[in-house]
Amino acid sequence: MASITTSAEAEPVAARGILSVRPNVGREDAISIFGGRDLGAMLWRLRKGGLQAVADVYVPYRFYRVHIAGRRASLTHIYAIDSVDGSLDPYEFETVPAGQSLMQVKTRNCLAASLDQEQAKSLLREKTLRMIFQGGFFKVGTADLRLESLAAEIYLPYWLGFYGRNGRVDFRIIDAVRRCVEGAKAHALFESWIASA
Repeated sequence: MASITTSAEAEPVAARGILSVRPNVGREDAISIFGGRDLGAMLWRLRKGGLQAVADVYVPYRFYRVHIAGRRASLTHIYAIDSVDGSLDPYEFETVPAGQSLMQVKTRNCLAASLDQEQAKSLLREKTLRMIFQGGFFKVGTADLRLESLAAEIYLPYWLGFYGRNGRVDFRIIDAVRRCVEGAKAHALFESWIASA
């Protein structure tokens, strides 16, 4: 926990410059969500203790254009997959973020990419096939997928809210772009990052 800062300006010597998608949830909004009066937030505080700190954390993603062709129809999507370990659900974008939708951030709260291009493509292919077959797009037959790399790594922002009581600490996560509280997959990813720091 000592390696996580609660401000992008803290620890300037160790900070890295990264390119991030602009968040749709600011710090005050995150604090409000973490400390909210909805049932989920209240139950969390009852079990884990009060909100102790909030930190912005950034995850690297790779962007791909995915063309899905079947016998009767075809689709094209832009997906982004986390390049840490590929465990998070892919993001779908209308276009690759650019211009005003991006910002430079100096922070040490960023996870390191460990997947190479081929590993990321392979994982995205598997996840895309699972999504389209579960969605019933191709009820019969097989789908042909072509993946085209679109962008160098771009980071996506998250908020971590740390709760504690009696020396025990746990955290919740907000996806700062989609404005939603994340579940077990994201918790495992960030828990591993915190433990290794």
